[in-house]
Formats: sequence, C-alpha cells, structure tokens
Amino acid sequence: MSKDIFISYSRRDQEFVTRLAGDLNAQVAGVWFDQSTIQLGQKWHDEIMDGIRGCKAFVLVLR
Repeated sequence: MSKDIFISYSRRDQEFVTRLAGDLNAQVAGVWFDQSTIQLGQKWHDEIMDGIRGCKAFVLVLR
C-alpha cells in the first residue's frame, strides 16, 4: 500500500514522531511510519525500501 509521506527518524525521537505522524495522517492520505506500518513477521528492510520507493514526500526528523 502506497503512503504519501515517509518519516525517517531516530528512536530517541519516537514520542515526537508518533505525534507528528498522527497529525500528518489526519491531513493527508497516508503516512509511512515504521511503528504503525511494519507488521510482525514482515521483513523490515524490504518494507522500508518499499515505503521509500512509494512515497511522494520524505520527511527526515533531526533534533
């Protein structure tokens, strides 16, 4: 499933990014966020690459 926005972040920013993803998800068709997109048993590397390839915008969170 294609998502409009892919969010890349450090785990130390997880709380901030969880709120950001929720806010963005309410405004656009979809946000790719590993905590809500990758399901148990999926190959995380493949899922991340698919998310990057399918997104329209890439958000890199640096704090």
